[in-house]
Amino acid sequence: MTNQLFPIKVKTTAPSPFGNSADLKVVAIGEDGLDYAVKTGSTAASELLCYKIYQACGIGLPQYAILEMPDSSFAFGSCVVSGVNDFSVCQPIEKIEWFKACALIISSICSLDFLMANNDRHEGNFLFIYGLNKRKTCLAIDFSRAFLYHPWPLPNIWSDANNTTTMVKGLKNMHVWDSNAALQSLLSASAIKSITWDSWVDDLPNEWLTSDIKTNIKDWWVKGEFQKRLQECMDEVK
Repeated sequence: MTNQLFPIKVKTTAPSPFGNSADLKVVAIGEDGLDYAVKTGSTAASELLCYKIYQACGIGLPQYAILEMPDSSFAFGSCVVSGVNDFSVCQPIEKIEWFKACALIISSICSLDFLMANNDRHEGNFLFIYGLNKRKTCLAIDFSRAFLYHPWPLPNIWSDANNTTTMVKGLKNMHVWDSNAALQSLLSASAIKSITWDSWVDDLPNEWLTSDIKTNIKDWWVKGEFQKRLQECMDEVK
């Protein structure tokens, strides 16, 4: 959900059944009948801003929404997708087949991860699913370790040892890294207008971020820091 008039009210919550997630502790059932993975505070802000940017750049994502929790606080909710391939039990050769089939999409996702300083893109942070006629594809999830997770200025995560750089190196070693797709995603990000970015930031619930932090985030986009980072990312993904 990208243009949401009202928050989705949450009926009930439960501990997350996804035991391998370090940041996801709660899931919720919305009044719309859907299950949501819940994030709060500045993590919720990072999630929503990343979902907005990645979607604008043509990346597939689960449905998402701002949730009104039972205590009247607001949270970010990413819809739990059914029918996801259990990648954890795939044999190595099968995993390689999935990466080859999804090379363009995964390269695009990882390039934007560099941009937004998401240092935790591992195989568990893709949803590998089948499209029509058993076509292999994937969605991006989980931006808890992106953007506001880091102190400012944003670190250049491509120069560090982390899950995202390991993923990119692995793709290159398998000869499935698509630099053209990666560059195109960054070019798409560069076309996002500052007025659009500002509206995304302004629409974040005030309980997630102070007005000063919101101002800093908007200034980052328009005062040259974003363009500098964008160019650095383009140099890295070629």
